Amino acid sequence: MTHQPVFELKCRLQTYPWGKTGLDGLAAQLAHASQSHYFEFDQATQYAELWMGTHPNGEATLQDGTSLGQYLNNNRDFYLGGKVLERFGEGSTLPFLFKILTARKALQLQIHPDKSAAKMLHSRDPEHFKDSNHKPEIALAVTPCEIFAGFRPAEDINRMLDALPQLRRIFHVDSMDESMSKDDQAEVVRKMLRHAFNVKNSTEILHDMLAEDALLQFPQERGLLQRCHRMYPGDSGAFIVVFLMNFFLLQPGDAAYVKEDGIHAWFTGDMIECMAASDNVLNTGFLPESERQKEAFLKLVRYDNKPMADHYVEIQRYRGAKERRTLIYNPPIEEFCILRTELHCKGDTEVLSAIDGPGIVIVVTGSVELKYSRQGLNDATCTIGKGQVFFVAHSTELSYKSLTEGVHIFEAITGHYMDRRGDIGA
Repeated sequence: MTHQPVFELKCRLQTYPWGKTGLDGLAAQLAHASQSHYFEFDQATQYAELWMGTHPNGEATLQDGTSLGQYLNNNRDFYLGGKVLERFGEGSTLPFLFKILTARKALQLQIHPDKSAAKMLHSRDPEHFKDSNHKPEIALAVTPCEIFAGFRPAEDINRMLDALPQLRRIFHVDSMDESMSKDDQAEVVRKMLRHAFNVKNSTEILHDMLAEDALLQFPQERGLLQRCHRMYPGDSGAFIVVFLMNFFLLQPGDAAYVKEDGIHAWFTGDMIECMAASDNVLNTGFLPESERQKEAFLKLVRYDNKPMADHYVEIQRYRGAKERRTLIYNPPIEEFCILRTELHCKGDTEVLSAIDGPGIVIVVTGSVELKYSRQGLNDATCTIGKGQVFFVAHSTELSYKSLTEGVHIFEAITGHYMDRRGDIGA
């Protein structure tokens, strides 16, 4: 059998209560447009995520139904390449999981455990923790997206504690000493989280707080608190995300990075997500009380109150793009980075140099002619359009030619050989 370095994938659409209904969201729109994924449209269903990868909770297949993970395992040298196998292990498949995520309302308040905790959780409870990997991730906005990520600086928390007596009632803390060490501040925040997790009469407290004139001096927080209450009435997670966490409005093309153990809750919007290949999560807000994992969350959550600007992923011109129409999002991890190619006019072209690692490509708007080349094999050409997803083997050069105006293509690639400037490493 002759292996092809590029082939189309059939991906799985996940449905969760926070997804967008019918074709309102990008994930369903792409699946519907391509007609090549596991997707049976229903106008009343909340479509949330399109998964592109080998994770068993939503594994992609070849068009004939063959498991992508199994297919790659049987042909590792041809598809993954020596550097991926050397770095991530001979038993590895894709080191990343690529997604389209569509949120109508807030996802759960959550963290993803680090590697050591993931191994422990997987060994103790493999039914709920399907893998033993960590899950640092980035969220890249396709439409305007709202997210909560990381803790606010101590001075911001103090300012609201001083002004809002109800907050002191919720968190059982009068103030945070800004001169304390980071470790001591982390203990204070854990205390605040624990009290917020267990607050009684949260609906009554929320109504009282909204009625207070003092909250009018914080219009953004007041509006977010009202919205959280409409989404999840009486959920104490609203106090945590609104008053303890940073709020970001990502414009299309912006991206934010969350480390392992980093607190976050995506709020609304359509985004590209990429993460280390894991589905491990600890949830503590915006879900039923019986499903919350409070103690493990408190033990593992990372207290990181760095400036908001530090959460953004730096965007650079990708030096492996010959026509300079591709940008790279290159977070400080080795499992993945994301390429974004824009072809504004019909006939525009881009050539992406071959790299020593695999990738997954999705067309979000428009259509292109794709030519792919690999040493020792004949060149081949195909047409790919909106919503189609393709696997790309290592050492494969891609050439795009736009067949329409306004083409947007995203590709997840392994990041272990990329330096922080977007250069291709040796």
